[in-house]
Parts: sequence; C-alpha cells; structure tokens
Amino acid sequence: MSDTLSRFNVALIGLSEQENKNIEQLFQLSQKRQRCYNVVAIFDEQKIDILFLRLSSQEAKVEASQLLKKSPHTAIVIAAKDKPSNSAYHYTPYPLRASLILDTLDSIDCSISDVTAPEIEYSALVVDDSAAMRKALEVELKRIPQKLNIDQADCGEAALELAAQKKYDLIFLDIVMPGIDGFEVCKTLRKTIKKTPIIMLTGKTSPLDEVKGVMAGCSTYLTKPVDRNEFQKVLKRVVNWLDEYQKK
Repeated sequence: MSDTLSRFNVALIGLSEQENKNIEQLFQLSQKRQRCYNVVAIFDEQKIDILFLRLSSQEAKVEASQLLKKSPHTAIVIAAKDKPSNSAYHYTPYPLRASLILDTLDSIDCSISDVTAPEIEYSALVVDDSAAMRKALEVELKRIPQKLNIDQADCGEAALELAAQKKYDLIFLDIVMPGIDGFEVCKTLRKTIKKTPIIMLTGKTSPLDEVKGVMAGCSTYLTKPVDRNEFQKVLKRVVNWLDEYQKK
C-alpha cells in the first residue's frame, strides 16, 4: 500500500484495553480525512501497514517480533516517554494524545519501511556469596544466543532487594550463604514470583535437601562445582521454556 491510497491498516500491540478502544474511536471519527486508518487484528489476513507498539511487556516484544517476521516491511510507531535511539522507528509520546497520534501516522511513508523486529531480551539474577562462582556463572550464561542482562547479588538480603525492584526471567540461587539461606530466599520470592525459573545451586545432594528445595519452590538443582555440559543443558531447557511461554 502506498501513500497514494487513503486507507491504512494499523495493528496495536502493548496498549491497555481502554487505549485500544480510544484509538479505534479516534480512527472512526477521522474516517472523512484524506488519509484514514483502520485497526486490524495482529494476525489478520489483511496486510498490516503500520504497527503501533508500546513495549510495555516481554509479551508485547514477542508479538511484535512474530508480526514483523511475517511482514518485515511494516512501518513501526513506538509509543514511549522517550524517543527511541533507532531512527528507523517513528515515535509518538506516551501518555497518548489523539492529535499527536494522527500527526505521527500521517508522517509515515508506508511504502518505505525495512526495520528489524525488536530483539527479545531476558534478565537473570545470580545469587552466590562467592565472587568466583558468580563470575563462572556469568561466563556460562553469556554463551546462549539470546541477549541476557545479568545482575548479581552476594547474599539473600541483596537478592530480595533486587527482585523487589526488577522482574527477572530466571534466577540462580545458592543455598548456603551468610544471613538468609537460599531456601528462605526462594520461599520469599515464590510469594510474588510464581513462574520464574529458580535454579538452586548446592554442594549438598541429600534427598532431604532436594525435598526442602521443592517445598521452597525451586524449579531444579545444579550441584557445585557446576559441570559446564550439565549447566548448558539445564540452561537450554529453561530458555526454551521461556521462549515458548512468552509466545502464549
């Protein structure tokens, strides 16, 4: 579709239900303009000319990536507080304003757009009182193809503080630490973090410790010293689960 035509299809991702309704109403009220817009479903059979995207969640990034794989020439409008550094994206300020939305859409040449899908990023928290172990885990984590941001904590208290400030996609948690041990940290985290994989690190392999870990809410165990092959197998399984979970 080119700018010589007056009607463009717009897909909305990452907005609230009320914001979606407001934009649909805006488009309906502006149908008599020389250039007008229709909201279409993300995976509609119709051609999507513009993706109107707010990166409000990991789910929104995944949906955008899936759409752009099917339609790589779709123009992208990012709704955000700050203007994106990638100049290939069009931008409208958030919170949304009707007049600015239309001004932004009107400025787009829908016949010329070729940008890559937003890259999916994961975040990991590594908790261990040994700096050498934290470094070893960081090296192994950086081997995966996905982009992974890694934070570190040297005790249970610091881990809980970080987890209260930021959502993590996976957590590696040592059991034996000064202060709050890994079991207590895991129990506390599970009160608010239900599905995030928590991999406990332990030098102990007794059945009792495994039971305590399960009761605390851990997802799986890795014994120390960590075997590289076993670590990568567990990590691959966890990241594959994250990829599939984000697509749902």
